[in-house]
Amino acid sequence: MNNPTNFKAPKKRIDGEALTAIFLLALSVFLVFTVGVLVFRACSNTQIQLPNQNGITTPPTQNITPPINQSNAIFSGGIVPNKPYSTDSTRTISFSTTSQYIVLTNAQTGEIIASRSSGVKFSPASMTKVMSLIIMCERLTEEDLDKTLIFTSDMYDTVRSGGYVGSTNYGIDPNDEYKIEDLLYGIGMHSASDCVLPIVLYLAGTEEQFVEWMNEKAEALGLSNTHFDNPIGYESEQNYTSAEDMSVIMAYAMQNKLIRSTLSKEIHTSTAAGYSSTGEFVPSFSIAIYSSLFGTHEKSRISSYEKHYNKPFTLNSTKLLAGKTGYLENDGVKNHCLVIYAKSTTTDDYYVLVVGGGTDMQYVTMKDIKNILDTYVN
Repeated sequence: MNNPTNFKAPKKRIDGEALTAIFLLALSVFLVFTVGVLVFRACSNTQIQLPNQNGITTPPTQNITPPINQSNAIFSGGIVPNKPYSTDSTRTISFSTTSQYIVLTNAQTGEIIASRSSGVKFSPASMTKVMSLIIMCERLTEEDLDKTLIFTSDMYDTVRSGGYVGSTNYGIDPNDEYKIEDLLYGIGMHSASDCVLPIVLYLAGTEEQFVEWMNEKAEALGLSNTHFDNPIGYESEQNYTSAEDMSVIMAYAMQNKLIRSTLSKEIHTSTAAGYSSTGEFVPSFSIAIYSSLFGTHEKSRISSYEKHYNKPFTLNSTKLLAGKTGYLENDGVKNHCLVIYAKSTTTDDYYVLVVGGGTDMQYVTMKDIKNILDTYVN
């Protein structure tokens, strides 16, 4: 018997066919590895586009929003200061007011002239619609203004019983057809939520996308105490501004002629189309939109002042040019707010005055406006 410790295995020989097989296998592994590297590098430099359920390729998210056509846009604002700035002339409001948050600024320089708690966050209520008007006028063209939008049943339900329930509305009925320009006047003058919704959906498709544009604009203007989560001013913890930030928004908006017009007219008349109570289509009927600030009608802020105090609303050295009202009530606590644009009658200076958190009646807020302007604008 052989000793197993002395056993030596026979050497195996690699013939030509085996050598060829090994070479081909190694070559295949190398090619697979090389192709994998090239594909990985290509994917890292491009965004993969996935087909949606309809088989249509969806572009990257950041490219979904179409660019603003700056050559056709009806907004043509210039440069405004990102933030009002304090100077030695800044004064704290010394007398009693029902308004808790106040700032008076020079609209051309941003200089704060007088203030009280001007950096404190509060609900802007329908002053929110000033930013909504900015976004609309940045994205609408002159051709858009004559287009008519249909107020659908879904829009009607949202305003009357859905997410906008309790908000101010003009009274548009389902299937009414209004021109976009008239809807803009309904927003600025009457603060009508049923005028907001059709334009929001026309431009953005969804309310969420429109609100995203609002917040992008707030960031572009350098506003650190402002955030929106709806386009009408519905009360929410995530819908807030400060008096200082609101003054920047208003100064920016006042560079646009159409926005100034919507916030300054006493009455706007036009025509619309819709259906009568008998179901008959009426191709043209008259509409009239009244300002919530100017005019002699009963819902005007100025009219409420004149009726309560039994005297004209007159200012010593300024003239009101435009303004946007706001009002909320939560658990019986009122929040009257107002932003106005005014010009000195003795100089070439323009001013923005913001008052917010007014807990008394609206005519008292107008008294605050008068006292502040008469005291600090000479």
